[in-house]
Amino acid sequence: MDINRETKIDVVVIILMVLYGIVIVGNSPVMAIAAWGISGLLILRHTVESFGEFAEEHQLVFMLLLLAILTAGFLLSW
Repeated sequence: MDINRETKIDVVVIILMVLYGIVIVGNSPVMAIAAWGISGLLILRHTVESFGEFAEEHQLVFMLLLLAILTAGFLLSW
């Protein structure tokens, strides 16, 4: 099974976001939800074909969406 570099990076980011969400959930539940939301979108990108195609075609929009979720979580957790 040949996994490309992008998939490997996404798996690392998913693991880090899930772990971060678990660690921070007691102190900042909004930030934990944002981290889990990012993980969920990255998982959907690789498991749901139509969503993955959309993410590939609109890669900049997808990355801006992830950044917006992270920023909103950070600002709401203040």
